[in-house]
Amino acid sequence: MRSNNKEASKDPKYLPFVFIWSHHPSPPRSQIRQTRPHRDTMAAASPPPLPTSVVPAATPSPSPIPTAVSSADVAAADANPAAARAFVSRLLDSARRALSGARRWAELVDRSALSRPDTLSDATSRLRKNLAYFRANYAAVVALSLAAALLAHPFSLAALLALLAAWCLLYMLLPADAPPLAAFGRTFSDREVLGGLIASSAFVVFLTSVGSLMFSALALGAAVVCAHGAFRVPEDPFLDEPDQAAGSGNQQDEDDDGGSSAAVLLLPDDMLADVLRRLPPRSLAASRCVRKQWCSIIDARRMLRVDLLPLQLDGFFCNPNHLQDRPSFFAPPSTMRRITTCLDDIYDTLGYMSIEDHCNGLLLLGQQMVVNPATRQWATLPAFPSSSSSLLFSRVDDQLLLHVDNQLIVYDPMVSPQHYEVFLIPMLHAINHGEDDDDDDETQHLSADYSADQYWPPSPYTTHVFSSRKWRWEERSFVRQGDPAGTIADMMWRDSGGSLDGQGVYFQGALYVRCRNDSVIRITLSGDKYQMIKSPVSRTRLGEYDLSYLGKSEKGVYSALLRQDGVSCPQCRVWLLNELCGQMEWVLKSNINLQSLEDIPHLQFANKYSKPWTTVDDFNTKDEAPAQDQLDGWDFDDGMVLEITDNKQATTTNWSFGNVFHGFHPYKEIAFFDVSSGVGVVSYHLNTSKVQELGTFHITGLESVFPYTACWMRDLFENN
Repeated sequence: MRSNNKEASKDPKYLPFVFIWSHHPSPPRSQIRQTRPHRDTMAAASPPPLPTSVVPAATPSPSPIPTAVSSADVAAADANPAAARAFVSRLLDSARRALSGARRWAELVDRSALSRPDTLSDATSRLRKNLAYFRANYAAVVALSLAAALLAHPFSLAALLALLAAWCLLYMLLPADAPPLAAFGRTFSDREVLGGLIASSAFVVFLTSVGSLMFSALALGAAVVCAHGAFRVPEDPFLDEPDQAAGSGNQQDEDDDGGSSAAVLLLPDDMLADVLRRLPPRSLAASRCVRKQWCSIIDARRMLRVDLLPLQLDGFFCNPNHLQDRPSFFAPPSTMRRITTCLDDIYDTLGYMSIEDHCNGLLLLGQQMVVNPATRQWATLPAFPSSSSSLLFSRVDDQLLLHVDNQLIVYDPMVSPQHYEVFLIPMLHAINHGEDDDDDDETQHLSADYSADQYWPPSPYTTHVFSSRKWRWEERSFVRQGDPAGTIADMMWRDSGGSLDGQGVYFQGALYVRCRNDSVIRITLSGDKYQMIKSPVSRTRLGEYDLSYLGKSEKGVYSALLRQDGVSCPQCRVWLLNELCGQMEWVLKSNINLQSLEDIPHLQFANKYSKPWTTVDDFNTKDEAPAQDQLDGWDFDDGMVLEITDNKQATTTNWSFGNVFHGFHPYKEIAFFDVSSGVGVVSYHLNTSKVQELGTFHITGLESVFPYTACWMRDLFENN
């Protein structure tokens, strides 16, 4: 009656009721709360009788009931097609939204991105990232597999279509006011119809060949997806964290998902751009996957300048053995045109300085200077702390230990593009004294004696750290987690030879430092913790290797051990550090016969960029460095497959391991060697065994070699 009170007020027969209802307003809310105890009494009382003086209304004429019923039937008849159209429209919209996040199919089938995973954890990590990245493509592959199987079996397809039609007509698209289903002389309720449909579906799927066909097709599609996800190498340099990669599956539509999204939509594009511009590159890359609006703003304003980041190998900086010689630069011609360094300006002013370390485009020089050769900028650091500037000696039994602070630089432009840190890592070096050695200088700096069975590094492990954000040195201690990897005696028993003690590698928020016994210190920079990683070979066999090297490459931290006994062929074994679930384990990646590299013919620089790499030691180029865009690079995937020689005897006995190994490619699983037969520097692909000649290195006697990746960000040195 409430919905039709206006029409009822116009009809005389409803006037008494309208009069009574309108003259008895409901009591206020406060009165209702006060009279709540009397509700039972009021409910039991009978309503007051209607006034007898009301004039009876005339007998109404019967309403046209058949006409009303017929219109309801027409509405019910029109509801079923409308519901079907709405259902189909929703399905199409869902499919369209899912396919809108699909990646390019050419990217999916790119054969150059496929490689065999080394370990199960590597395959799992790849699969997780690729599932998030190719989510829509993988769903389409599984759907195509199922569709192909059904089209090849028409009877199964007909059975599924009949089952789908029964669900749609009898339950899903059935109008709410439809009469019950009548069949076999009786009517069936909605619950009975639903039970019958479920039983029919279970019979068709599980008790006929339709189910086995569907499961086989789905299993085949899932197997193809898993195989592709495990063998394809994710190429996004920013989204290597699981949560960021999961968010890059597809770009979400601009829908209302709460008050935060509504607040974001209210921001003008310029204001939102100012907020996004403050993010580091890694977070900015993840923000592109949040909303289409954010992606458009970032791309239109070129906020994510990938061309400025150190994402390719540009050459090698090399320290000579002689201090009077300046460092040299070995690079392809394209890099020579782009990298015009400023080292000569520094050398002319302060003299020659060796390169202590390199990290993502920044060089750390020996006289407390940080240099960016690409942008020709540098900064002079404050003086070292007093406790680290002087030489300290310790005595263990009858041998002296020299305390040296190895200088390492940490710079991650994808996380903090405007700041860097310099670490002074304490290391121990044994000094062998003869009978005639004069150790007066050492004894006057002698510190407290150590015991040979003391663990090294100690816990806490105290270092000095320079922060460009604070522009000062600070003392920082790291506490060991887990078991130690050696004692002070272990740091003394092996002659270093060509090994690079204190060599450091920065990778994903951790600093890895190699010790004398080939163990590795893994320092977590954000948690003030460190963990010891034992050598990939046992202590009894450690002395067989003449050179050990720690470096960074495509999948993480790598260790290379080289050996030659003068009789058998020289070997290089490469291990990859597997950090699954915090358990550090070295996995053998490759075993390279260096004699095969010695026996290869001259390759005539078969690279498609034709011109070989060259060496320069004159950095004083006054021309402005051109931009990095639209310049060629070096194709390291090119080359010839190395044929392993059957000769187990060494034909060359003048190998110098301090020169032969130049390190790893930072973004591809490639090692670099300087072959002594005149071929020059070659690259060796650890997966395909392809060898490629780069050029001839004209400098003999190298102290250390640093793979160099140029960084073009110019707002780094605020305190220059």
